[in-house]
Amino acid sequence: MTTQHPNHDQLFKRLLHNFFPEFLLLVAPKNAPLLRLEHGRFVDPGTFTDFPRGDRRHLDLVYQTQELGGESKVIFVHVEVEAEFRQSFDQRMWEYAMTLALRHRHPVFPIALFLKGGPPGIERRTFEMRAADFLVHRFHYLAFGLSRAPAEIYLERRDPLAAALAARMRYTQGPPAEHKVRCLRRIAEARDLNAARSFQLAHIVDTYLELPEQDEIKFQEMLSKDDNREVQTMMDLDWADRLLGEGQAVGRKEGREEGRSEEARRTLLRLLQLRFGTLPDTAVQRVEGCGDLDQLHTWCDGVLTAPDLKTLGLAR
Repeated sequence: MTTQHPNHDQLFKRLLHNFFPEFLLLVAPKNAPLLRLEHGRFVDPGTFTDFPRGDRRHLDLVYQTQELGGESKVIFVHVEVEAEFRQSFDQRMWEYAMTLALRHRHPVFPIALFLKGGPPGIERRTFEMRAADFLVHRFHYLAFGLSRAPAEIYLERRDPLAAALAARMRYTQGPPAEHKVRCLRRIAEARDLNAARSFQLAHIVDTYLELPEQDEIKFQEMLSKDDNREVQTMMDLDWADRLLGEGQAVGRKEGREEGRSEEARRTLLRLLQLRFGTLPDTAVQRVEGCGDLDQLHTWCDGVLTAPDLKTLGLAR
């Protein structure tokens, strides 16, 4: 699974398209549970003119969803993927958010993902507009800088998306081969991923942790160990060829029929864990065995307001 000259922007936009609820839970764990993530959809924000330069710009990802409770207010989650951080980006992110809000008359939750530079992980950044020492406007957005973030912290999480992103992060505990194995092991251990989703995450790791010859030899030696058998299976080229061949046709059919339920189950389990901590096996089994999309949506809607799992109907 080697990639030459990857289109970083498109690679990460495809990743976020398929792992958007997981991304929001990773970057904004306090805010994501307040949104109906399983009800949302990606929208085309359209192209707009970047004044005063006159450049034509297109926003990367805009996800329309609703806020839980109350009036079910429509909210846009806007994510920009940037190859490299620049100081001028704070103002540009403000311009994007204001343009989107004015055009559609909905509030915007803004997030920027920087592949190089930026903060060492996740932080809230601020842009201020002042006139004659008078504060006219203050704008905040969440910034996630990958290249300076500590990979070890994200690899401690049992989160396959965090493990894939950790491939772009700073690793100081060992050689690059160990870094790559740890990222792939986290993905291989995830039990809620189908083959296509595992492959997409592993492809990110393989793209951003391409090893020189000596480190590649060490990587192959580490893969041969018994405790990395699951990683070996995931990295098997024959498996990848099958997945990209006849597996895609099957995946498209299954995705139409089961994709929504699978995403709702995955989102629900993460929301429940954030709300109630470690879940009893009976609750996990009930969620994983539920194929009723309406029921899954009902449980998702009740996570924030229910005092316990019993009230939700997920415990005795």
